Amino acid sequence: MCAAGAGNGSDREVGLSAEVRRALLEMTQAGGLRSVAALTCEAVAGIGAVSLVLTAGEIAATPLCLSRSGELAGHAVALQLALGEGPDFTAHQMRRPLLVEDLSGSAVHADWTVFPGEALAHGIRASFAFPLLVHGQPVAVLTCYRSRPGPLSPDALLAAQVQVSAAGVLLLHDARLPGPFLDGLAVGDEVLPASVAVLHQAIGFLRAPGLCTVEEALATLRAYAFAHQRPLDEVADDVVNRRLTLHVKGASS
Repeated sequence: MCAAGAGNGSDREVGLSAEVRRALLEMTQAGGLRSVAALTCEAVAGIGAVSLVLTAGEIAATPLCLSRSGELAGHAVALQLALGEGPDFTAHQMRRPLLVEDLSGSAVHADWTVFPGEALAHGIRASFAFPLLVHGQPVAVLTCYRSRPGPLSPDALLAAQVQVSAAGVLLLHDARLPGPFLDGLAVGDEVLPASVAVLHQAIGFLRAPGLCTVEEALATLRAYAFAHQRPLDEVADDVVNRRLTLHVKGASS
């Protein structure tokens, strides 16, 4: 699903359906990207929670939540950030929608070893993730959650696709986004959000001796945060401020 194409802002809006134009207008009038999740909850029948996370470029390993609505979305975003697995990561990698009708069923994605059980424990029974593609590259993921299993109706699926397309156009227009995350798509020049910046600092601390990879350092932080039921950014802050010393498993000596 291609949310936006090449060209300037007006060019990107040429060819949008009336439904997408209407959704885009509603999002713009309601406050921009922050409104996407709440408006999607209203537009997609049977959905109880929605998140929109930025996954472009270097931030793919630590998605940044741009908008969320509903308690289930908050749990899902936090779980995925701590575990490094779940619908946002997989939809980003697959570059196509990932519709999981029942997280307790056998059709759950094979790479998810922990997320399904943790999600069920928080009342999440189904997830429907839609990547936002720009020039064929995934830059964000919009995911709908609900507390009961079952597929989206055809009308609900169409409504979700409309919201994704509108959010994709809005994403490229929003000047408040941190530019480095979008790999030169030039949507802003703000600094990293504090929670993401401290995570990257902590990864740098763990890698300082040059004995491990970024992935190994991030896995160490995630494992500690999950084992101790703590937010990942708090663990990272403790590492940066030397209140916590972590040793990367498998690092060269």
